[in-house]
Amino acid sequence: MNKTLTLMTMALAATMATATEPASGSASPLRELMSEAKAFEMQAREASQMLKNKKFDVTALQQALDRKGETLGKLQSLAASYEAGAANLTPAQQKDWEAVKTKIKLLEIFHGTKNELVAQDANRNRGLLRAHAQGLALRAGALQKTLQRLNP
Repeated sequence: MNKTLTLMTMALAATMATATEPASGSASPLRELMSEAKAFEMQAREASQMLKNKKFDVTALQQALDRKGETLGKLQSLAASYEAGAANLTPAQQKDWEAVKTKIKLLEIFHGTKNELVAQDANRNRGLLRAHAQGLALRAGALQKTLQRLNP
């Protein structure tokens, strides 16, 4: 129980830190993308920790998934706005940008699958849900690394 509360507090702090970044445009879109990818990774790790316990709270898991869905929506929105203004990328940067878009799409697919597993029977699918959460955390980490290569 304490671990779950600690993880939820950490995830909330990460979300709050992301939400309190300067809104005046001083943060580059890539930095915002990295920040959201980090928040997504932390939320996935939180869900994985929650699922370690055989008697996990399905409602808390669903709330964690909802938060991840919101973060994923922000990632998609930021990626679309960055792409609209990123006409002068080098070929290497263009390749990295395509990888970023693919990784965001993969996060979307895995997140959708995880929601379906929770809707079917979260307790029965606990092991698979935990594996999905760990996979999402790894993919969010890979997304951050790709974004770092793009960031000047």
